[in-house]
Amino acid sequence: MADKKISELSELIQPVNNAVLPIVNQGVTRKVTYANLVNNLPIATFVQANSASWGGTLAGAAFAIDGNVGLFNTLNNTEYIVPWNTVSYQSDSAIIEADNVTNNIIIKQTGTYLINARYSSYDLAGSTDYLRIRLRGQLNVAITTVNGGSLLETLDEGFLTTGSDPVIDNGKASVVGTRILRVTQVPYYLVTTILHSGGAASGGTTAYPVFENSNGTLPYMIVQKLS
Repeated sequence: MADKKISELSELIQPVNNAVLPIVNQGVTRKVTYANLVNNLPIATFVQANSASWGGTLAGAAFAIDGNVGLFNTLNNTEYIVPWNTVSYQSDSAIIEADNVTNNIIIKQTGTYLINARYSSYDLAGSTDYLRIRLRGQLNVAITTVNGGSLLETLDEGFLTTGSDPVIDNGKASVVGTRILRVTQVPYYLVTTILHSGGAASGGTTAYPVFENSNGTLPYMIVQKLS
């Protein structure tokens, strides 16, 4: 066969498993079959959402509640805005920013975002009270009440507190939810809200966020730009 440049060769669309390719490995030219090459390719790699492994191209932010100044719930069966008043991590405020006055997360760049949130509450009656995490958003204007933003998604599947004795268990309950959000217009103001069905363990009308817990169930919200 006459010598040809690589650019002159015909393209192979579907190589068979025993097709052989040349490869330079640690300075030595060897051969490898197509099957062995494919089997040794990395399929997926886990990285932290706030890791430099993202290469600095995908912005992320994480938020928490300072329970010492945390907002008490309103009456039972009433939805309210979660007070994300602490920025745990923020990689690029030009893309994702926290507004600590309104508790809004401001998305400033269009794209696809991962939303992950956990809420934990005290003083829910054991085996009876219901807790939901919801996501609300609004274009251009900060959300100051739950009626001011449209209900986008309920993040979790719902949760009944499991403690049989609300006095002993203190009615602690946690819910976690994740959704993908597509933002096509900015600035987009985003908050999580909570709907709970009670708080009978302490007074019967209120429940409030966990802010110190050795079990590691503190509330958080993560917003990560995917694309």
